[in-house]
Amino acid sequence: MPRFHMQLADERHYEALNHVWAHIYGDGDTSEALDPPEDGTTYHIGYVDDVPAWAAQVHTYNLVRNPWEQTLKCGGVAAVATLVEHRNSGLARYCMEQLLHQMRDLGFDVSTLYAYRDSFYRKVGYASCGWRWRIKVPATQIPKTVCDLPVRQVAPADALAVLGPCHRQFISTFSGSSVREAVDWKDRLGKKPPFIYAVGDPVEGYFWARPGSFWENLEVGEIAWSTPRGYDAVLSVLRGMANNQSHVFWNEPPRSPFLQRYFDYGAELSVHRPSMARVLNWEALLSKIPGGEGLVVEVDDPWMPENHGRWSCGSQPKKTSAEPNVSGHVQDWAQALFGQPSLEDLIIDGQMRVSQTSVETLNGWMPASPVVCMEFF
Repeated sequence: MPRFHMQLADERHYEALNHVWAHIYGDGDTSEALDPPEDGTTYHIGYVDDVPAWAAQVHTYNLVRNPWEQTLKCGGVAAVATLVEHRNSGLARYCMEQLLHQMRDLGFDVSTLYAYRDSFYRKVGYASCGWRWRIKVPATQIPKTVCDLPVRQVAPADALAVLGPCHRQFISTFSGSSVREAVDWKDRLGKKPPFIYAVGDPVEGYFWARPGSFWENLEVGEIAWSTPRGYDAVLSVLRGMANNQSHVFWNEPPRSPFLQRYFDYGAELSVHRPSMARVLNWEALLSKIPGGEGLVVEVDDPWMPENHGRWSCGSQPKKTSAEPNVSGHVQDWAQALFGQPSLEDLIIDGQMRVSQTSVETLNGWMPASPVVCMEFF
């Protein structure tokens, strides 16, 4: 039987990591050295009989959970790669199970990822949780909204100061997105930042895009707003940018103003980049959820015994032998934690089992919320 091993990587492993990522996400060219990770990012490497065969990255995010004040420390798992010659060996699942414990040891409350295949990550306790609407509209059919706000172009270096307050208000209306610091804005904008346009002073909406040649598709990298007039102003500016383009693509949260107010024949909607979430430290999470005193919840987590069992809720949670008010699998709890599907939905569907107290009390403790992750990793 092959021997598997996985560990946190450092500079001694960069060459091996570069080999794995170049052969899975590139053309195999390893002539350019791997850059060290940015602040808040870690590299992880897996071996088969001392041969490097698996790699992943973990990015640090502080996620909002509407309407809670405290953020959730999240490990965003990215660039998961297994060399072809070592697939179907059990290595990838082994390494992901080890990564769960490493992230917990690094202080993360939860983990999120964009799955290449959801069914694989469900095998280690992740659950589908949130998405974006992908909107495609012929350029000539973008709604004719009014822009009565000043419009300006924003330098990428000024994104945190200029766009940060608008972004923070935007993400506070749903759950699952990150409160960005300077390194997060730099990472989100990429090595070749696009053109950023903002409306309002202070900013009430913004978007970024990089137009191509005439009559091509215009891809909007991100759009955000803090007021209804900010949203309409952004659409107006976007319509102007797209007047020599074919179609425009952009993303909106599940509670989409375009879908609610402007959808018309010719527009197309699709679910874009569904995300998955996983509970890593149930005790730490319970201490962050407001209220809950007197509630007892039960978690079935066959992968992480630290989470498994019955817990008293409140500011100082602890394991207990008391009868639970509600019981569920760790995957159900990940969905309820973020709010879509909500705890109420899961109870109605029979996924969560209620044995005591009222559903109203539980719903007030862990309310429904639309979920979308605005980060790309």
